[in-house]
Amino acid sequence: MPRLSELPGFGGYYLTEAGEGVITSVGLFGTAEQAHESTRVAARSIREEQLESALPNTPKITAGEVIADKTIGLSPR
Repeated sequence: MPRLSELPGFGGYYLTEAGEGVITSVGLFGTAEQAHESTRVAARSIREEQLESALPNTPKITAGEVIADKTIGLSPR
């Protein structure tokens, strides 16, 4: 996460564990290109830190524009 938060356009990052090897992450960036760069940075970090075995399922990458949002000021853990 530290590498992602230093990228241009970074707006936020969420990582959730749904059980049974399912992990979902959502990165918020200002442009599509910035979001694509974050995917490259994350993949490089996983390889460099040899974390492939910690990810039992092949990642599925999706991208899109935010079409609605609302925040309520939740504080991080």
